[in-house]
Amino acid sequence: MQDRALQTVKKYLNTFQQWKKWAKRKSLHALPASGYEFALYIAYLLRKAKSVSTIHAAVYEVAWAHKKVAAVSPTEHPLVKQMVEAAKRILCIAPKNRKQPLGIDHIKKLVRKFGGGGDLSKLQITCLITLGYSVFLLRCDDLAKLKKQDVLFYKDHMWIFFKREKLINIVRVHGFL
Repeated sequence: MQDRALQTVKKYLNTFQQWKKWAKRKSLHALPASGYEFALYIAYLLRKAKSVSTIHAAVYEVAWAHKKVAAVSPTEHPLVKQMVEAAKRILCIAPKNRKQPLGIDHIKKLVRKFGGGGDLSKLQITCLITLGYSVFLLRCDDLAKLKKQDVLFYKDHMWIFFKREKLINIVRVHGFL
């Protein structure tokens, strides 16, 4: 049984034992198991799991145990695969629909629309958006927390000091002025 590192094998056996106990309580066969039976187990895990890694661990370990005895793995059953995909969605790790970042054309439109006219609050927001865009690592939270003493202006560059959780970041911006 040593086709994996000792700690990995112990983890696999522990997870497989959990499946085996559950199957025994339900009067089901743990090895070999059917896809339908294992899908029920995934549904059970889904109700108590805090992350999809619990589901993945069960799938990997049961597949490993079936492979060790040359049995067909229930993890290949279409219903099991659907349950795993459902678990990803339910436990919030489905691929996110990421928004596209603002492009330079958007920034230029914002500057044209809000940058002039003498309204200091609009000019301030426009400067922050432009700064956040030009220094790509600044997030909205970082910009909102900036204070006057966090920005130092020099003839040909500026320094920006900001805290991010337990880390202090320093950014030097060239050619900004």
